[in-house]
Amino acid sequence: VKICDPAIGSGAFPMGLLKELFLCRTALEGISQHQAAAIKKHIIQQNIYGVDIERGAVDIARLRFWLSLIVDEETPQALPNLDFKIMQGNSLLEQYKGVDFSKITELKSEKEEGVQLSWFEEALDVLRLDLRKKLDEYYNCTDHHEKQALRKDIINNVKQQLREQSININFGDLDLSGNNQFFLWHTWFFDVFSQGGFDIVIGNPPYGAKLSNEEKQCCKKTYKVTQSTKNIKGSTDTFCVFIECGFFGLKREGILSYIVPMSVTSSDAMGQLHELLNQGCESLHIASFSNRPKQIFESAGLRVSIMHLRRTNTCMKRLFTTKLVRRRNSDSLTDILDNLKYESTINYRMPGRYAKAGSKMEIRILDKLFKVNKRLGDYENINGKPIFYRAAGGRYFNVITDYTTNTSAEKNIKVEYTKQIGLCLSSTMFWFYQQVYTDGLNLKSTEIKAFPLPDFNKINKKTLDSMSDLYQSYLTDIELKANVRQESGNSSYNVELFKEYKIVRSMEILDKIDSIVCSIYNLNNEEIEFLKNYEIDLRRSGE
Repeated sequence: VKICDPAIGSGAFPMGLLKELFLCRTALEGISQHQAAAIKKHIIQQNIYGVDIERGAVDIARLRFWLSLIVDEETPQALPNLDFKIMQGNSLLEQYKGVDFSKITELKSEKEEGVQLSWFEEALDVLRLDLRKKLDEYYNCTDHHEKQALRKDIINNVKQQLREQSININFGDLDLSGNNQFFLWHTWFFDVFSQGGFDIVIGNPPYGAKLSNEEKQCCKKTYKVTQSTKNIKGSTDTFCVFIECGFFGLKREGILSYIVPMSVTSSDAMGQLHELLNQGCESLHIASFSNRPKQIFESAGLRVSIMHLRRTNTCMKRLFTTKLVRRRNSDSLTDILDNLKYESTINYRMPGRYAKAGSKMEIRILDKLFKVNKRLGDYENINGKPIFYRAAGGRYFNVITDYTTNTSAEKNIKVEYTKQIGLCLSSTMFWFYQQVYTDGLNLKSTEIKAFPLPDFNKINKKTLDSMSDLYQSYLTDIELKANVRQESGNSSYNVELFKEYKIVRSMEILDKIDSIVCSIYNLNNEEIEFLKNYEIDLRRSGE
């Protein structure tokens, strides 16, 4: 099995896999204690690969692997050379000065049986076999001078391969085996790619890492997930690019397992990435985690998703997701991960969004939600009255009004049936929809316009009036119960009022809103009670 972490950092994931593989070998072969170091050394040589752009991270990862061997040796032996196993490089770029290196290892003999090799292909074949042999020798070499000579031969071999294909680049002082500009995936890991790719790609790739303009342009030429079209948006966020990079580093039936930002489930910019996944993975699992009340991982202060996919190069047939999982202060990480509940949500995909739902009841509610025949966008009308919503700075509750509250990031949409729509957006049904389809912080216009709404033209006037009256009562109540604070402006004479809405103080009215709104969506009593109690401990707790 061939395993790679393309952003290896300090090596946490490959170290975990070293342990797993060692336990498997022990179970299968009955390894004794004195054989442990030799088996681990073999696993590191044959099974594990890693790349990172930071030289310091690579050094730490190598050190961890070395230490894992020493602890099992009665007499410490010479350490293996990991220079060509755990390597420095820019994983996202296999090109330099406009030259693409990703194709230089392709051989007709591996593509088409019976095709006669040309003289230069035969020369390349000899060079590649020689490179593989020298890399194996280098791993176990203990003599300093011999090691230096081998390293020089290895670098010269790679340069000769480039020259054989008329690639003449002045690399200057740049080390081909370790730099932050590019990485020769198909050259250094030729033994893997000659067999089709990696069996497992695993990691926690960087989010939002800063790319130079040149790097962005290279990524846009290389990776489809970065390319926006008229109808499908792309993203240059590094985690997206690492997903495509890892995906195409897999052999067919290989598995990718990443921790990424939760926006992978809920962003317009995920359109191209979802196209890649929808067309290339027969099955996909995504578990998503909030950072409130407590962070799921101690060192990660943002919402994250753990995704597992299998590369099949066929259309997606199975999509399994969890709800937005929240870690309470008393919850252990082990308990949460051991008790994840997945549900099939392939029929509830939206552009750039996978539904974060993980129970039969949630699926039942989504099913009824999307059976209504209108969307909020259908009621948009420039001559209508505005509905105001907060587009950023998420809360446990929404504040949806038909007047401005002068809060930051406030936006509005002009619609017909303003008060009835305002009531629906103030309900737990809409809050549930947000948890399922948004990032929980930023409400985008595409998301609010896609919210399913009933056909108000077919609802009787009495019900419409009741909805309007209830919405007005709700607005009056939240205004009466809001906190108003004074904050100093630019001078001591300029004092601004800052209003804090405390929706928890209006739960009695919110229950009435839920009853009337849920009945419009044809929810039964069991489903209504589920919604009213959805995340109730958080929604009713404190202020």
